[in-house]
Order: sequence, then C-alpha cells, then structure tokens
Amino acid sequence: GISTWGANIFPAGTPDSQVWHMYAAEFENKCGINHWSPNSAVVHAVSNTGAAGPYTRQNTAVVPFAHNPKVVRAPDGTWLMYTIGVELPASALFNCTDETSSAVGPAIQSAPSPPPGRNPMNRESNITLYTSQELEGPWERFGVVLGPDYEGTW
Repeated sequence: GISTWGANIFPAGTPDSQVWHMYAAEFENKCGINHWSPNSAVVHAVSNTGAAGPYTRQNTAVVPFAHNPKVVRAPDGTWLMYTIGVELPASALFNCTDETSSAVGPAIQSAPSPPPGRNPMNRESNITLYTSQELEGPWERFGVVLGPDYEGTW
C-alpha cells in the first residue's frame, strides 16, 4: 500500500558496525505514481545488514511536496539534501486512501493543478535545500535555492 521513487544510500558507523541510511520519495495517503506531485515526501530508512537491505522505515524526513531527494556531504561535514518542490499544506494533497480508489486511478479529492512553467505555484519548478549535521537528521529547511520562489544567495 506504499509507493516510493528512487533512493540514495549512505554508510555510517565503523566498518565493524555499519548502518546504511536510505532517503527516498514516498507518496503520501496511499497514492501511486499518478499523484507523485504533490504527494511526495522524503522518508528515511536504515539497514543493519548491508547496502542491499532490507531497510526499515524510520520517519518522514521532509514533508510534501519534496521529490527526488539527492543527499551529499559538504566539505565542512554538513549533510545537504536537495529536493524538487516546496512545502505544501495538507489540504493541497490528494487523498487515495478510500478503498474504491486505486493507485493508478483518480484520487478521491483532487488538488488543483498549478499552471505550467516557471511560477511559484508550479511545485516542480523549485529546488529546495535542507541541511543536517547528522545523516539521521533532523533536517532543517534552508530554503528554495533555484526556481521562481528563489530565496536569495546560498
């Protein structure tokens, strides 16, 4: 009942006790790929058995709308997570939890579609940066670093 898209994995710990961390986009409210926007959130999972998993979901690292997480380490050791999207209110999400809806069918409630192109309401036209001192989080929103909602220098 849960759909995800993509993943970044990273080792942490010592060679003798390595934990692998994964960040992936998960579609909220039991929605499928047809509602990746605006329902994507970034989730954090860990594996104690190696890079291939299995992974155990830990938490939601970034609330919707956040998709295609890319996590990298800055030279000063800070973890940086880039996502497409901007935070949205829960009322902007689709609700696919009704038993009569399907992951590929229409949603029960429809979120308004934003106009295409570079404008603040087009959720996919923004790249937002989050930072953390630890791979486990918590992740703090730095701001939109590219797109129509650009929030200044970085």
